[in-house]
Order: sequence, then structure tokens, then C-alpha cells
Amino acid sequence: ALGDEYQISLFPNPVQRQLTLRIRGAEVVEAFTFQLHNSLGQLVLQREIPRQHGQVQTQIGLNLPSGCYWASLRSTHRVVALQQLIVQ
Repeated sequence: ALGDEYQISLFPNPVQRQLTLRIRGAEVVEAFTFQLHNSLGQLVLQREIPRQHGQVQTQIGLNLPSGCYWASLRSTHRVVALQQLIVQ
């Protein structure tokens, strides 16, 4: 899990079509932006995650070529998590 005040999980990894993003923390009061970049640094997917209280768990459907990607989760002011993701 990555992030300072949040526990962030992305699973499964490797993934095929359906990715689950879970954010846990005392209070998830920020809105987040989830982004996926390919190995060339191009943005291939972006999803807004609205502000909520408590745990956030959301499903993200993927329709991407197999390969290595970088997943990032950003709050308003900073990158909260950065993780490599393998799409099969």
C-alpha cells in the first residue's frame, strides 16, 4: 500500500480487464484523479474519483493493449501514489 495518510491498493496486478482501486484512511475527504500512462508516458486513461467519507472502492474497466503501465493517484495538491501495473 502506498500513500502517507491513505492506504491505497490496486488489484489484481497483473490485470486483464477489471481493476479495483481501494483507498482507506481515517477520512477520505479529498477528491482524487486516477491516471494510467503507457510506457511512452502517454495518458491512456483518466478517472475522477469524487470526494467521499470513509473507504473508497471503485472498479475501473480497462480495454488496453498488453504491457506495462504507470498508475498514479493524485489529490488536489500532490501525487498520492505511483505504482507500476501490468496489463495482460
